[in-house]
Amino acid sequence: MIKTKLAAAAYALCLAGALSTSFNAAAEAGKTWSTVRIATEGAYHPYNFTKPDGTLDGMEIELYKVLCDNMKVK
Repeated sequence: MIKTKLAAAAYALCLAGALSTSFNAAAEAGKTWSTVRIATEGAYHPYNFTKPDGTLDGMEIELYKVLCDNMKVK
């Protein structure tokens, strides 16, 4: 259980770093971002899963929402 939580935390940090790096590079090039598309499979409960109504939910989805809110993108 602890190993899984550590792996999820490491994954989240890597994702945040990757997004941050790409946004910094784009900002230096003068490009402004308003929309970001993130892919996920929606099959690894509780990290990401598909709800009965077809929308995605889970810890990763919540993390993506917080990151996008902080970066002021959709």
